[in-house]
Parts: sequence; structure tokens; C-alpha cells
Amino acid sequence: DPSFKVAPRLIGCVLHHDNRGQHVAMKIVETEAYDKSEQAIHLGKSQLLPYGHTYVHPYRNMWAIDLVCDLEEHGSSVLLRAAVPVIGIDIMTERRSADAKAESAIRERKPGFEKKLCKGPCNLGEALGLYETLDGASLFK
Repeated sequence: DPSFKVAPRLIGCVLHHDNRGQHVAMKIVETEAYDKSEQAIHLGKSQLLPYGHTYVHPYRNMWAIDLVCDLEEHGSSVLLRAAVPVIGIDIMTERRSADAKAESAIRERKPGFEKKLCKGPCNLGEALGLYETLDGASLFK
């Protein structure tokens, strides 16, 4: 399955995203491969697109992102689970601090807070500035 080959190769890659003039980038440090044959997968329409597309989906009341890895209709993707900020730490911090329930270490910028900005699929999505309309977007445009 392509997702099981792609997932480890994404480690160390830098993902860039521009959202309304705000540029952020993060180095991927943790991924998880999924294939439609697995019981744990919740197959979304965008996961059936050909490789090189995003599958942006709700996850614990936030947005998470998978990268589609196979031919059309196969349903193979890699969930981005964690990353390390590279560009736009202030922007990511602002996004992660917007909610009243945001982690105090991030809101108060306590030592080491950067490590928490993109830890976990939901936090990564929030720091990246994901939103629903990015579902199905091409990674090559």
C-alpha cells in the first residue's frame, strides 16, 4: 500500500501554507498511514481522489489533514500527526491561543511551548490554519 511507503518518507519534509497572507511552515515529525482496507479508517470523499490531494476532515472538533497517496478511488492516505514549527511561530501561537481553553503554556509562551504548537493532528491543523474548504486541494498548485 502506498501510504505505508509514503508515511516514513514524509518525516523531515517541510509543509508550507499561506492563509490570507500569513505564511507558516512546519517540519513533519510524526505520521500515520491509512488504507481503505483497515477498520480504523473513516473514508472521506477526498481520500478517493488521486495522490497529491488533501483530505481535510473534522477530528475532535478541529481540523486534521491527510495527504492522499494512491490512484483515484483507492482510499490510501497519510495523517499528519505532529510537526515542529519552522516559519511563523507567532502566527501559530496566535491561532493556538485563540480558544479560551487553549493550553496555558502556549498562551503564556512558557519555555518549550514551541514543542506543543503542532503536537497532535488537531493542534497541527489549528497551527497550520486549516479550514474545510482546503479539503480536496491539490498539493501541486
